[in-house]
Amino acid sequence: MSKKFIDLHREFLQLLEQKEWKKALILSEKAEVLYREKIYYTSFWKSCLLAQLNQPTEALTQLKLAMEQGVWWNPETLLTEEMLSSIKDKEEFQKIVQICKQRWQEQQKRSLPQLYVIGNNKDKTAILSLHWRKDNARDFAEYWKNEELLKQYMFGFAQSSQVRGYETFCWDDKETAIKDIEHLYHLFQNNYLTKENEIILAGASQGGKLAIELALSHPAMKVKGFIVVVPAIKDLGEFEQLLASKTVQNVPGYMIAGRKDRFYDHTEKLCRLLKDYGIHCGLYVDEHEGHMFPKHFPKLLAEAIHFIDQSNGKDA
Repeated sequence: MSKKFIDLHREFLQLLEQKEWKKALILSEKAEVLYREKIYYTSFWKSCLLAQLNQPTEALTQLKLAMEQGVWWNPETLLTEEMLSSIKDKEEFQKIVQICKQRWQEQQKRSLPQLYVIGNNKDKTAILSLHWRKDNARDFAEYWKNEELLKQYMFGFAQSSQVRGYETFCWDDKETAIKDIEHLYHLFQNNYLTKENEIILAGASQGGKLAIELALSHPAMKVKGFIVVVPAIKDLGEFEQLLASKTVQNVPGYMIAGRKDRFYDHTEKLCRLLKDYGIHCGLYVDEHEGHMFPKHFPKLLAEAIHFIDQSNGKDA
């Protein structure tokens, strides 16, 4: 996603939260014209809104037109999206679901983990980041791009082999996820870094939760800390069990959360839990954000890197 598309996407989500369906439809039509390569997103947005506005024929047409261009969606996404409820019992919709299922299965057969690398290796710190669910490495990297940070640090973005939708991926199967990430970690380390480099494992949402787990409990990937954005912490139990096992690696971490995020309470509790076990953990809370990157994320990322360095007894 380009920076401008990220901002437009943020505005779109805010309109949905406010149930401003007509304004959101106008915005999605604007996005369709400006970012034709984002048809996977814009066609789905328009279909959902048209269905919500009681225009079922037009909603189905949007999906079919996009599919004629090779786009498809995860069948589960189509079947569970509440805004599409008014068209789910239609025969045309069921045909769309079946075609999407076939395309998903075909794509999964040939999918491999990928690594996207940007930046410069001027600082010893390097960052390997895990995308959130329903994203890919290149689009996810747009959130992290900042001219000053790219001059200083090398960034690697790991892309899962688990296909979620058209050009989007997930880390749903943990065993496969760990195998992919370990492979990409060593690829990043061996092909782009030097022996002096130290890696921070990072991520957002599903990728953020996974980054915390691996940083603490996977010695095959040596990291000096973790930085996560709106981690999808659904259950503290697995972390309590992990910490109680006394086999964790004592590496510092920094969490960036949104007060309105549905995972905020568990994120805050996890931060306190880590501190109780002697693990340095910083927490920044954006009072206005939900499950989204803060607008001033580059500044927060620089502060998070500084926190990791300080916690490890080094100057940033």
